[in-house]
Amino acid sequence: MIQPNHSMNDPKLIAIYGRCSTDLQEQSIEAQHKRLVQWAEFNEYVVDPGAIFLEPDVSGTIPFADRDKGGALLRLVREGRHRYVVVAKIDRLGRNALDVLNTLEMFKQMNVRVFILDVGGNTFDSQSTLSGMIIAVLAYAAQMDVERIQENTRRVLESKFAKWELTGTVPYGANAVETGAVTTKGVKIRQLVPNEYEIGWLRQMMEWRKLGLAYNKIAKRLNEFGVPTKRAGQLVNKKNPHVAGSTWQAGNVKRVLESKHTARFLAGATPPTSQRAAA
Repeated sequence: MIQPNHSMNDPKLIAIYGRCSTDLQEQSIEAQHKRLVQWAEFNEYVVDPGAIFLEPDVSGTIPFADRDKGGALLRLVREGRHRYVVVAKIDRLGRNALDVLNTLEMFKQMNVRVFILDVGGNTFDSQSTLSGMIIAVLAYAAQMDVERIQENTRRVLESKFAKWELTGTVPYGANAVETGAVTTKGVKIRQLVPNEYEIGWLRQMMEWRKLGLAYNKIAKRLNEFGVPTKRAGQLVNKKNPHVAGSTWQAGNVKRVLESKHTARFLAGATPPTSQRAAA
């Protein structure tokens, strides 16, 4: 049971921080909250209901101080009432070693003692010199794990790009057709095929850019010619109800022209096995 706030001088008042970016039950916000409260009460700390900071769906790559609840926790402890903070795991603080160490240093400068419950099966205490050495090593290990995941993701995306497989939304200049294959998770694999009508407008946009036209001027011309965006038909154009879909803006013109897909469309590249889509 969470105890009520005690006096300003209560030396055992503790703040709780939890973060979750996955749906894994063992890492859920609820599971973290329960575990942290149980640990605090078992060790005779007083859990302040106003000092419970739980962040669902927040990436560990975001610096601690830049998170809504992370920043709020730092502001709270600066007031001087809470001298203890507890988190479940080191990667709840961050996935970047430097950020983790900087965060712990901020707490140290404010005379706040941080407990991390699962550090190699042990509890980390920021006041312990030995624990500080261990946490530094584990922080860098956590960062290396993130970098490994990011590298694997990059390789997968590069492989899909080389095979013209769709990832995300269909880029301007292409259509997407089903290949008949599915992923290991049963998701249908779709392949990009050139859309000659849109590629024609890509060439025109590039020509306008070479002539020095700004992105907003190109967008204006496209709208004047009634060229549909990729989202045409999905939205209602409030400014021009007779025009189906969205209109071109400087931002989406820029994104389209800078897309790596556009470069290969204009170079005349074609997918390995598919036919070109009809305009």
